[in-house]
Amino acid sequence: MGKGSSIIAIMSWFFASAACGGSIDSAKSPGGASGKVLPLAGEWSLGERERWGHARDEMQEWLDRVNTACGTQMSAAWDYESFRGHMEDDTTYGVNAWLQVACEGAFGQVKDVCEGGDGKASVKRKISRIDCSYGQKGKTHVELAGATLRCSMDPDAGHSAMEEAASQYLKSNL
Repeated sequence: MGKGSSIIAIMSWFFASAACGGSIDSAKSPGGASGKVLPLAGEWSLGERERWGHARDEMQEWLDRVNTACGTQMSAAWDYESFRGHMEDDTTYGVNAWLQVACEGAFGQVKDVCEGGDGKASVKRKISRIDCSYGQKGKTHVELAGATLRCSMDPDAGHSAMEEAASQYLKSNL
């Protein structure tokens, strides 16, 4: 391997590692570490990996608040592939700001359930992961698939639609 290809290999590993949370070991675990946002999967450009890194960091902040309020070690993930073709080059995060806020709204609703009454025990028992995906226009959807709370966001609806959908779903299904 020549000097140029060695540098490229090291840089590729560095950027892939940074985009995956800075640990090559975390990229090996298909379920991700408890309490963490799962690593980026698939082939993405350098710019997209950088923007996903920012979005993952922000999601980690939301997840930390949920885990603190709920006494859990949930994991979380963006459904990266659902956003393919919908990334925005002119933003730091790549994910449309309305969709970021909508996803954060779902985390906020789980946190609120844990902070009110008997909800904490139900959340601990039933939810171990929260996923956010780019959904269909006109359809905001929340469901519990196994122990994963899946939140599919209408790209045009904004955060209040997700907050309402998550609130109703959690009250009815936990």
